[in-house]
Amino acid sequence: MAIQNLFMVKLYSIIFFCIVLSTTIKTFGQNKIDGTFVGLLRIDEWTDEKGKKRYYGDDFEPKSQWYHETTLEIKNDSVRADKIPVSFRNGKESYSSSDGGFYYYKGIIKNINGKDTIYLKLLYCDYCPQIALDDSDISKKKPVSIYTSDNGVVHKVYEADKYVNAPDKEYLHMRVELTIDGNLLIDNKYIFKRLLKK
Repeated sequence: MAIQNLFMVKLYSIIFFCIVLSTTIKTFGQNKIDGTFVGLLRIDEWTDEKGKKRYYGDDFEPKSQWYHETTLEIKNDSVRADKIPVSFRNGKESYSSSDGGFYYYKGIIKNINGKDTIYLKLLYCDYCPQIALDDSDISKKKPVSIYTSDNGVVHKVYEADKYVNAPDKEYLHMRVELTIDGNLLIDNKYIFKRLLKK
């Protein structure tokens, strides 16, 4: 009887160990961040030659602030990101049909040393800024068009021989972590709100 009880205890211990092990193997390496998150990322921030911070739209619409409304879809270790241009002027939101460009990314999320990082690669973009690939002397060309923006800056547009897309960033890397309320903190700077499932 004692041998039979000892055998049963060992059998139950082995079964329990197998259950714990299989659960651990299934969850090991899986991402704890799943869901759809939306937030705003400022478009093209840089410092000019005078040390002044500049943003996309300063030249042609100085009273507006331009962002990409960015949607991150995270499922297991896969990530998809869509960036759609939106501007704000006097508290009013306006979605653009072309200015600012539309960017579409795909990538993965990895947990390295306890930190979650998203790695994205640009799939394609619509209405992206283009860079002229032209080696000829610009001073010998006539402008195709000349216009003045709201703030009085005169712009001259020249025809180039070749153009290539100049996306804001071909690769994106973002450090991410869940907040207490279930939203997403991006690079310790931006909060992306979790969209609830319908």
